[in-house]
Amino acid sequence: MLQELKRLMRETAVYGLSTVVGRLLNLLLLPLYTHALPPAEYGLVATVFSYIAFLTVLYSHGMDFAFMRHYKEEAATDARRLVFSTALWSLTFWSLLVSLALHLGARPLALAAGLPDSLCDVVRYSAWVLAFDAMALVPFAHLRMRHRAGAYAGVKVANIVINLALNYVFLVTMGLGVRGVFLASLVTSCATLMILLPVLAEEAR
Repeated sequence: MLQELKRLMRETAVYGLSTVVGRLLNLLLLPLYTHALPPAEYGLVATVFSYIAFLTVLYSHGMDFAFMRHYKEEAATDARRLVFSTALWSLTFWSLLVSLALHLGARPLALAAGLPDSLCDVVRYSAWVLAFDAMALVPFAHLRMRHRAGAYAGVKVANIVINLALNYVFLVTMGLGVRGVFLASLVTSCATLMILLPVLAEEAR
């Protein structure tokens, strides 16, 4: 009982800290954005990220929490693998379908969101950011269910470091402006999913 309590406290601290650090990402990027972007462009960035935050709920629709609940209820390895694959493929199919629709409708969606026609690529980048982030939810939840707090935090920290580095390269070094912000997010989300591939391979065995 005491060991379980210690593990719970340790994992709670790790998950909480990694979440707080993740929330600080916008604060860490604020000086970079205000230095590299005109006020009007920074306003566009904030607007699009607010849409992404809203759509994240639509993409996930609680699948990660449903996965954890059913995974915990199952004791057999095969049953847990079935829960994992069902949640993962359901979320993957849904995310790709919605992101494809957003990608194809990027131009009218950009205009509806108040973006100039020249920045409709931002909608396309954002669509696939949402897809890759949603596809990573179940692997992240799996790490939590297997009590691999260190791996969970390590991937989260890697995500933050990659994002910060790419924002600097795309904004300061390459001068890509608003596109650079969302291109950095896209590459980061894709890289995070790649880092999580061993989790997928482990559960597939």
